[in-house]
Amino acid sequence: MITFMFLHIFKARWWILFNIVFIFPAIALGEMADCRAQSVPSSVNEQTPTNLAPLKKALNRFFQYERYQLSSETTMRATMEGSKVDIINKNKTMIVLPNQFRSEIQYGDKKYLVISDGETTWIYDSQKNKYASMSAEQFQASEDSILVGLSSSFLLEIVRSLLTNQENESINQAELLQSIVDFFIENYKDEGFVFTQTNQAVDGEDYLLYRYKSDAEKMEFILWIDAKTQTLNKLQILGGDREIAVEITENILEQNFNLITGNNTFRFIPTRWMTKVDTLPLEPF
Repeated sequence: MITFMFLHIFKARWWILFNIVFIFPAIALGEMADCRAQSVPSSVNEQTPTNLAPLKKALNRFFQYERYQLSSETTMRATMEGSKVDIINKNKTMIVLPNQFRSEIQYGDKKYLVISDGETTWIYDSQKNKYASMSAEQFQASEDSILVGLSSSFLLEIVRSLLTNQENESINQAELLQSIVDFFIENYKDEGFVFTQTNQAVDGEDYLLYRYKSDAEKMEFILWIDAKTQTLNKLQILGGDREIAVEITENILEQNFNLITGNNTFRFIPTRWMTKVDTLPLEPF
């Protein structure tokens, strides 16, 4: 039952990213047409015999705890009509499952704080000293939700779906982890994904790439596993059509499982000098 719901959420997450493929380039290329992205030098992909053991080990390491802090950098790269542009989002996200998180998000000089206690989500713009609030459900269903980190948003979405399909308000961490591992190891076939495994070297480091491609959604989801340490280092979404190509890449910089939180870590307490607004999009410009 849990595995079935996980497959459903995985497909739903693809559709949100599919929408971004068409929304993001129009904004980025329209306002930053002179910016050019540089490709990372790497070796040519090589097909390698399937070895799922490193993938299983990496997933178990990454998703085994119900509380952690993750630092990552997400690059949204759009290519259209010969022009390339990168928008880089740096974030530090604390998570306590099933549904609490605190995320510091930065685009250059712009900084946002997104906090959720599981019922309400607040967004705060420190430059404008403005904040907005909405239900946790509304935020997680929005396109802004992936900006707290692709992996963090994905995990929170899975748990959110599980909670809506059961009576209690807790998650069995062992069953959740097993569902995630089962999907990437075996059950992706039921959803029509084509799986391949390749080797790739970047800056002298060797990686195992586990690729899940869906022609129906015109997307490819890639997990980058460090071949030496067998840890998850990067998540990547590729999508687009003949005119637009989009890459969304989250580089995992640090993961801390010894998370210490206070009473108000997952609550936003505005001061009287802050201004409340109806909506506050997480805009990079």
